Amino acid sequence: MRAICLVFLIATSAFAGEFTVDGVDVERPDEAKQFGICEHFAVTPKDAALFFLSAHPTTYQNENLIIGPCKAFGSIADGNNSSWAIYIGGAGVIYRKGADPQWFYCGKKCCATVGKEICG
Repeated sequence: MRAICLVFLIATSAFAGEFTVDGVDVERPDEAKQFGICEHFAVTPKDAALFFLSAHPTTYQNENLIIGPCKAFGSIADGNNSSWAIYIGGAGVIYRKGADPQWFYCGKKCCATVGKEICG
């Protein structure tokens, strides 16, 4: 199976860079499946690009940040083993070697762009 790659630009005051998403994996814990929480959770490389372009940088301590049980994740082809994750509920994070995780929050405007599959 060929890896789906998508290059996108993220520009914020805290993070700026261009990277390639190497496919998408989705994790749906059994506990969430029992209650149908993750039933419609789906993220494509295009969805990931839209999410990080539309979401606002935040901190892990943001009281509006909802980190649900389901997540989509993938690696970033930047030569540094960087990765990203998007959680149902509208939270996302980018992990870069040697840097603090960069958290993102997808509010109403962002959720209207990326869709209810991500925001729940």
